Amino acid sequence: MKTIYLSYLLFSFLLLLSACENDDAILTPADLIESIQSEVRQDNSLRVDITITFLRETEYSISYWPTDDESLKKETMMAQANGKAVATLVLLEPDRQYSFSLNASSGNAQVVSDIYSFTTRPLPSDVPVYNMIQNRLDEEIPGYVLQVRMDKPGYITLMNSEGEVLWYQNMEKAVKVANFDPATNTFFAILGDHPEKEYTGDWIVVMDLFGNIVLERESGDLYPHHEIRRMPDGNLLVVNFVPRKYDLSMWGGDTDETVWGDGFTILDIDGKILYQWDCFEEMDPRDDPDIMKMVAITSVLENPIWYKDDWLHANSVNFDEEGNFYMTFNWLNQLWKINKTTGDVEYRVGIDGNIEITESAYTSGIHTAMPLKQDQVLLIDNGSTRQKTRALIYDVDKTSQKADLLLDVALPKELSSAYMSSVQKIGNDMLMFGSTFPCAVIYTDMKGEIKRVITGLHQSYRAEYIAEISY
Repeated sequence: MKTIYLSYLLFSFLLLLSACENDDAILTPADLIESIQSEVRQDNSLRVDITITFLRETEYSISYWPTDDESLKKETMMAQANGKAVATLVLLEPDRQYSFSLNASSGNAQVVSDIYSFTTRPLPSDVPVYNMIQNRLDEEIPGYVLQVRMDKPGYITLMNSEGEVLWYQNMEKAVKVANFDPATNTFFAILGDHPEKEYTGDWIVVMDLFGNIVLERESGDLYPHHEIRRMPDGNLLVVNFVPRKYDLSMWGGDTDETVWGDGFTILDIDGKILYQWDCFEEMDPRDDPDIMKMVAITSVLENPIWYKDDWLHANSVNFDEEGNFYMTFNWLNQLWKINKTTGDVEYRVGIDGNIEITESAYTSGIHTAMPLKQDQVLLIDNGSTRQKTRALIYDVDKTSQKADLLLDVALPKELSSAYMSSVQKIGNDMLMFGSTFPCAVIYTDMKGEIKRVITGLHQSYRAEYIAEISY
């Protein structure tokens, strides 16, 4: 009798469980969702808040697409909510109608809401815009390109490969340099003008994809310039000036001249300094007979620069998969590798460096170290004396103290930039140049044939290619 009773209880439980599962299986959107509303933000034409009220704990994502082209459909990552939730859609085209629907699940039930719509607003008049002026590509290039507006009002923008702005943020201050980290969907920027030092920003800002500030820090006596990146451990890496006092009377200076050299600083995400490195252990300004002279290539500028006030002019820092650092020094025309543990300079590639390399690999203005792997680095030769900007890859053999030139791709004179600029590889068969002075993004094949050119009205220190953004 007891066995029959237990069997009956088990049978009843299974019936109840089956009924619950069947109830979940026939849920409708109205069983999970009370309301859905959309609103284009007042402070940004390309951010749309979707406000959803859920009736029970629900996992959801949002699918959205231009109403006239469902092939461009995107879907947000899954999120969890109960009650009221607000999701922000980004990476939208201006002045375009979009459709969207909600994909929701609870238990074993999955539902798709009705289709709703919204229309983004036109871009504000001061947002940088870009135009594709040359195209020899049949296929589209996936991903996004980050550029900045370096004057006021300073902007960070993301465009697609055709030059359409899909994301922007008014930073109010001039943007010296900015980078994006797709692992955390955060932007890193050096902003403003430091009252004590040219080229230097007075603020460091970290901001997420939705415009929320993660870190806002006055730079103070850090003097950051030309570079800010996120490291794999979440810390920030910046290039910064380092002032030191030296007796330069042997070169016509005073006994307590301030020499502004360069280094890099690692900060945590709260802005606390964790580690600092500078150039003075490797080079001594008292050994430089030009230290009290004008930097030769700046003599044509309205405000020429003196070596003691900007001795080596570092303009990028990056790292390889082992965590070692690579810096470019513009006045020296050298690439340095710096050991992550000891801080020792392992080698210097370039004019008057300690690595043997062909003269054709020398640079005339050097920028943007992009390690492809350990001791193999893609970089920009501005070509300021040749008036021809090139992408170069140095492949260094530390044992033999020699380097091979694996890539040498030149831009035509009209698309070259004597200062700043960047280059990246896209896949195995394409390069993307950010050429600052002509305000252009240029796509070429690996032999230098121009495939696409997009131009703007404002100079950007670099152009950064981002293959994918998921949020």
